[in-house]
Amino acid sequence: SIVDQVVHNFVIVTRSSSSSIMILFRDRITGDELFTDAVRPQFKDCGDCCGAMVVFLSKMVQRAAGGIDESLIGGNKSAEEAEEQLEDGGSKSGFDFVVDNGLDEVDLNKKKDFQLAFKGCMKKLLADYTANDASKVPELKKAAMAYMAHIVKLIEDKKDLSFFVGSSDNEDKVPCVMEWNDDGVSGTVYALRLALKEEKL
Repeated sequence: SIVDQVVHNFVIVTRSSSSSIMILFRDRITGDELFTDAVRPQFKDCGDCCGAMVVFLSKMVQRAAGGIDESLIGGNKSAEEAEEQLEDGGSKSGFDFVVDNGLDEVDLNKKKDFQLAFKGCMKKLLADYTANDASKVPELKKAAMAYMAHIVKLIEDKKDLSFFVGSSDNEDKVPCVMEWNDDGVSGTVYALRLALKEEKL
């Protein structure tokens, strides 16, 4: 079973040691796979919206081309085996959740560009919730306003940001926003929780 561990204003998504269940987080609009609970996402308060924002840490990795990260399924390949695989089949490098889920980077570093993209995303989300889960529409509107204010402040503060979306052809997609850490090889990722669909595998 899935165990929710509450720490202050965070809810950390953890996996029971007796279970092989994995939680996949998809773009609610497009169905694109964005990340899994292997990144240890936390549900963080945004403004006065409890648990409205999904937050997790990401780091630069190198993956064998055409392969997957075995740690996602409990694997523990030795360093020597990993090196041989990289030499034989090439490799891809980038942030872990980006490489593992084939995400695309988009340029939304200007406030107007982000706001325009997010409003398009919100229009689709509101239509989806109105049709399928109308009771959550007020919560979505409130959480989205708080989330957009959080990201806009990061942009206004000249933070080093990158924006990633799923690889489908849909015009409106849920963005994952990453604030780079000072080390240049890791970052903190933010996403609107109600813009995601959680799927147990």
